[in-house]
Amino acid sequence: MITIRPIKPDEIPAAKRVLLTVAYNIFGFDGTLEDSIHHYEAVGRLKDMDEVQSHYFDKNGIFLVALDGEQVIGSAALRRLDVETAELKRMWLLEMYHGQGIGYCLIRQLIDFAH
Repeated sequence: MITIRPIKPDEIPAAKRVLLTVAYNIFGFDGTLEDSIHHYEAVGRLKDMDEVQSHYFDKNGIFLVALDGEQVIGSAALRRLDVETAELKRMWLLEMYHGQGIGYCLIRQLIDFAH
């Protein structure tokens, strides 16, 4: 069963892995998936995910995960820039879950939250 809800701190590593897996499959980085995970961790490109509470929740934003049972299969985040403007961040979904309406449900929840 697919569920979508705000991320919990212990799910952050799995959400990062989903993001990097999808990016790796799209962009074909040099080396292995594990190499690219280590690279992005080392350069701090996913710092907002390491600090979800302060980057999103404390600033009136939200960070959602899509779960298949207990497995993180996707994520989407919205960061509020000011009282009238928000920014879509970090929307990723494992390819095997495409075409099932999960991405639509993620974006719909973000839009509803923004309103």
